Amino acid sequence: MFPSDVELVALEVSVVDENGRPVRDLQPQDFEVRIGRKPRKVVSAEFVSHSGEVPEQKPGPPPTHYSSNERLLEGRLILLSVDEANISSGDGAHAVRAAEKLLQRVGPADRVGLLTMPGPLPREDFTTDHQKVRDALQRISGKGRFQGERVSLTEAVSFALGEDPLRWRDLVTRLCRPGDMSCPEQLEAEARHVFSEYQAQSARSLQVLRATFQALAGVEGQKVMVLVTQGLGLPGAGTRGGSTPELQQLASAARAARVSFFVVLIDPPLVSASSNGQITAQQLIEDRDLHARALDYVADAARGTVLRGAPESAFERIAREISGHYQIGFEPEERDRDGKDHEVQVKLRRPKLLVRVGRDVAIPKAGVVPDERAQLVALLRSAQMATELQLRTATWMLKDMATGKLRVFVETETASGRAPAAASVAYLLLDDKGKPAATALLSRTPAAATAAAGGVSLTVPPGQYVLRAAARDARGRVGSVFHPAPAVLQSVEGVELSDLLLGPAPEQGQSFRPAPDPTLSAPAESLGAHLELYANEAAQLDPLVVWLDVVRADSATVARTLRAQVGATPQPGRRVAQAMIRAAGLPAGDYVARAKVFNGERELLAVSRPFRVAPR
Repeated sequence: MFPSDVELVALEVSVVDENGRPVRDLQPQDFEVRIGRKPRKVVSAEFVSHSGEVPEQKPGPPPTHYSSNERLLEGRLILLSVDEANISSGDGAHAVRAAEKLLQRVGPADRVGLLTMPGPLPREDFTTDHQKVRDALQRISGKGRFQGERVSLTEAVSFALGEDPLRWRDLVTRLCRPGDMSCPEQLEAEARHVFSEYQAQSARSLQVLRATFQALAGVEGQKVMVLVTQGLGLPGAGTRGGSTPELQQLASAARAARVSFFVVLIDPPLVSASSNGQITAQQLIEDRDLHARALDYVADAARGTVLRGAPESAFERIAREISGHYQIGFEPEERDRDGKDHEVQVKLRRPKLLVRVGRDVAIPKAGVVPDERAQLVALLRSAQMATELQLRTATWMLKDMATGKLRVFVETETASGRAPAAASVAYLLLDDKGKPAATALLSRTPAAATAAAGGVSLTVPPGQYVLRAAARDARGRVGSVFHPAPAVLQSVEGVELSDLLLGPAPEQGQSFRPAPDPTLSAPAESLGAHLELYANEAAQLDPLVVWLDVVRADSATVARTLRAQVGATPQPGRRVAQAMIRAAGLPAGDYVARAKVFNGERELLAVSRPFRVAPR
């Protein structure tokens, strides 16, 4: 793990072989990143798998004392979009049916949606019920018309934009008899009509595509969009092509959505059903090339490609390509940190591999984290948990003596350490009606870390709550988790008991922090145990004694019994009991620390927390 104070730029890169299979063993030194043709240092390169397969499960039931996204399936969002308006009328059914090749390769956690353009039906929202998408695909076929009876699409665009008068005169000479004054006027009217329909049809498709990318931008996770079409009209570009403002806006929206955009391009028939042979096969080839020209630009900008040829092979290749990608982190130069988009180039030092990466990358100004905050908020709002960054989140209930409410104390850890040092983390606590009860944000930035270097407390009335946690580390990986957090304390005879907090014994001068999954890994290590007792009258707490049993989880036998030290606090109605569990003498295995509160010989209350002793 690179130092957490290095502000890296995250970049998603797909690397596949000539058959579209992801290459999984690349290292940072295999990548070459350039901004404005000048190299930047690549610090990390991590392959992220999206196979949809069930990850290897740890033995035993899932833990109850913390929540994690480690056992979740790696689900993707896959949007199949069929542009009926840009597929010749009655054509394209075979290509749409070929999407079954992709549906056969998705995993059980992958959510697939269907969008028809310009719509509105048939349509399916993202679902894991892939059969619903299969059924809807059966109702789709092309509805577009791109030529007149005598004027091809290319000739109509050329005439409407005044690009090639000589070509138009040749067309009139070929189709009109000498002296027929109405024929040229009819051809001109037909050309205007073809161009006008094409223009309106193109505007609708561009609008739907742009709106789709904008909607996907607010959704976290791996996103794939597959467009089935014969082309994407850009009348304003003319017959010579070029990057129009509409095309640039569409490509920008695709990049902002962080979506892999693939196009299955259908070859239109080389015989026009409406022209009675007056439009030749060569003219239809011209129309096909004109119609498809814009798609390469958009796909190239959005880490995808345009696939021509047999649709079955295209969908099979897409299924292979989207099964994994790299997330690389590189160090920008200070002059790169201007908050603007920069053209990025990624090359490999290994031959014969294909690299797919967005054309531009946004590099925020130094120290600016609004994008990170927005991303965490989007994660908290999402109904789908993110699993790219593995998290463990736990809560403990304590009493807030100033208000009489409860403090929900929260800690989150990643594989590389605790938040916020290892990752920025945001919390949203929802009540039993699903309404926000409390929020918090801990950032990796030095200023925020100074103010809140450890966990966070959310003060709420007693009740049933669900905690949502979302985190983002320095590599740009994100993760989220949901955790039940009932805000209640055990109580008997006017005495209340907090949860039992276990965590690594702090070093001299450092504060104690409980751990979501406390573990002793070395014989010299110790766990600190912390428990709080509350009462309205301090005299009720004076006679209480706390004993801590260390119990083997597999046999329920007591391995060790410790007497906790009970100390007074500035609040008269609060006592703190603490003990130290040393690893020495404890065999590897699962344990339960059980704290019991006694009044004389009578046990009043008990609370427990699991921990582990790792094999040594």
